[in-house]
Amino acid sequence: MKSLPQTGTAALLETLSPYLDDDVINDLFPRRSGRGRRRLFSAAQLFRVLLLNLVTPVHSFNLLVKLLAENRPWRSFAHLRNQRFVPDAKMLHVFRDRLDLSKLRAIN
Repeated sequence: MKSLPQTGTAALLETLSPYLDDDVINDLFPRRSGRGRRRLFSAAQLFRVLLLNLVTPVHSFNLLVKLLAENRPWRSFAHLRNQRFVPDAKMLHVFRDRLDLSKLRAIN
């Protein structure tokens, strides 16, 4: 049996990335049209950052946001373009609240 790479490594993230269908995730969270602030990150990007919280040794959103700026493989897994624009902890908490059981089952 082939074992998975070590937790939090770039090899593990490269192994997991093809199993995430970003289009399905984005369809579950439709963008609101009309007035208001535009979203800086797609639902798929935020979901991938939430997964980083699970598959890396970092288990708090505040520390994860701080380390995202320093860790290029994590940013590339989450499809974040550069190190200056990463989601903050509040965005991650709000997105996690919107992620209910039915949406998790649809993603699975």
